[in-house]
Amino acid sequence: MENSRIITCFVASPGDTLQEREICEKVMREINTSLGSALGFRLETRKWEKDVHPSIGTDGQHVINRQIGLDYDIFIGIMYKRFGSPTPRAGSGTEEEFDRALALHEKHPEVEIMFYFNREATDLDQIDYEQFGKVNAFREKVRKAGCLTWDYKGPEAFEGCLRKHLLMRLTEICKPHV
Repeated sequence: MENSRIITCFVASPGDTLQEREICEKVMREINTSLGSALGFRLETRKWEKDVHPSIGTDGQHVINRQIGLDYDIFIGIMYKRFGSPTPRAGSGTEEEFDRALALHEKHPEVEIMFYFNREATDLDQIDYEQFGKVNAFREKVRKAGCLTWDYKGPEAFEGCLRKHLLMRLTEICKPHV
């Protein structure tokens, strides 16, 4: 697909969603080899662990922000039990990345924000209640910003939701303009 349109998806999440981050790659590969091949587009992810190199900045999140940039079409946010570590500009790296995506969406409404929250039951002994409280407060912040969030229960459910929602969005993006 030499002349494929690149549709970039930035995946943002704290460290307790590694399985979901891998699922993003899997789902996008599947879509690329089917619908993407037929319609002439290719989904690509942007993730700090594969698109950022060691560098210097005011702090680690600043380096990530600078290297990831704001050149993406879809922001995929994911949270479970952990909110993440604070940055100088936000309560966590994921929150800062969401704030940047929201500002980008306000300037360019075609940039989609898709935020997912894992609501799978867990052992109460494995919950850091301070972190979990921050996740719930952030969930409300995202909703108050006008975002319809999506709850799922476990990675398998996330895979189905993400696939369906990406296909819905891609149908909008690839719709011929009449």
